[in-house]
Amino acid sequence: MIKATLQFQSAYKGDVMRGKPSGWGYTRKFNDEEHMNNHIAYMEREKGHVIDEVWIWKDENNWR
Repeated sequence: MIKATLQFQSAYKGDVMRGKPSGWGYTRKFNDEEHMNNHIAYMEREKGHVIDEVWIWKDENNWR
């Protein structure tokens, strides 16, 4: 299992120039790295969100 926080860019270019927030993120558990990559590809392909950053949680004792 992998616990990762994914941050996506989802705003229009004009929003960034106007100082509006341009991204959002969430934390989720994945079966493995391939599962995580498939989820990211789905979000980019179907929802139009572009991945910005990925953080992998190393400490398994703090999983919820």
